[in-house]
Amino acid sequence: MGRTYGDLSGGAHVSHANLLKNFVIMAIGEHDGPSLLPIYHHEITLNFYALHVSYILMMAQLAGEVENSVTGDTLNPDEVKLLFVGRQILMDLGLIRFEEPPNPQEAPAKGCATD
Repeated sequence: MGRTYGDLSGGAHVSHANLLKNFVIMAIGEHDGPSLLPIYHHEITLNFYALHVSYILMMAQLAGEVENSVTGDTLNPDEVKLLFVGRQILMDLGLIRFEEPPNPQEAPAKGCATD
């Protein structure tokens, strides 16, 4: 997700001119110019979708945490299910992945000798 965000951020800040050019330019033979018709870019569309949905999920999770800290209420079962389904869709499409944090008991502490 970080690579995708970086690429799209570069486009938004016009540091990657070719990325922006690909949104609007089409080539026919040796001639190129802006397209009169919408151009569909599958990979870019999926990346925008992943960013959009993942930000919605993160905001919903954060809103639940804030609500919990203020009122003690937690997300209801339907809200939890929607968060799970949203994450699962992104994982199934290969747009995000979750990594397990390292287990501190498996790795020796720095500076400690092992047998």
